[in-house]
Amino acid sequence: LVKGASKGEGLGNQFLANIRECDAILHVLRCFDDGNIVHVDGSVDPVRDKEVIDIELQLKDLETVENRLAKVQKQAQVGSDKNARKLCDLLLRYRDALLQGRSCRSVRLENAEEEQMARDLFLLTSKPVLYVCNVDESSAAEGNAYVEAVREAVRDENAEVLILAAKTESDIAEFEDFEEKQMFLQEMGRFSKPEYDSCGRRIYASRVIDVDMLLLGETRMDMPELTLPHPRMFERKFVLQPLASLPGGKDIILKMK
Repeated sequence: LVKGASKGEGLGNQFLANIRECDAILHVLRCFDDGNIVHVDGSVDPVRDKEVIDIELQLKDLETVENRLAKVQKQAQVGSDKNARKLCDLLLRYRDALLQGRSCRSVRLENAEEEQMARDLFLLTSKPVLYVCNVDESSAAEGNAYVEAVREAVRDENAEVLILAAKTESDIAEFEDFEEKQMFLQEMGRFSKPEYDSCGRRIYASRVIDVDMLLLGETRMDMPELTLPHPRMFERKFVLQPLASLPGGKDIILKMK
């Protein structure tokens, strides 16, 4: 998505139409420096990149809201349609927010009826957003100045920020052998000796998101870093109940006990 997309630039209307019916938007922002990867705007500035996308989505929503208002306002004025009046009120609040440069998700919905009306409008900026800060390997655990700038920029949006080193994750995915992946992670410092406080409680520092594996078919594995099936899996109803509801799930549970 590029500047001018709301007017058809780049993928333009085709892309915006494709995301209109999605439930949420995952917005990946470049938060790393690399002279070999040229940014389209000539410099790295994730907040600027975010604002470019925000403006394009807001402009498209403003167009949608104004077109809908032109029809609904007439119905609300000449008829006794209470639903038209309620929708008109919501659309006016959306328009005010968009004209102020705010996204539709900043508009407070008063009740379940308004929430349903909002869903039916399929507005782009009413959808929840997850901002993914794509960083280099050295910033994967704690982030960097770019990430902090993004956090500050979205502070009032009620949005989540996730740190991800996409290149590193891509490198890990290329290893087919489990032991090779473990060696790679150890070289990166992903695994370290646990630390404990004076009361014997383990101290957990910030780390890159990983996956907790509970079951992998009929595979059995007993290693320091991974045990399959999970040793306490059969004590957890929130695992067993959905597993049992799957085709063949009950047979898997009986075999693995």
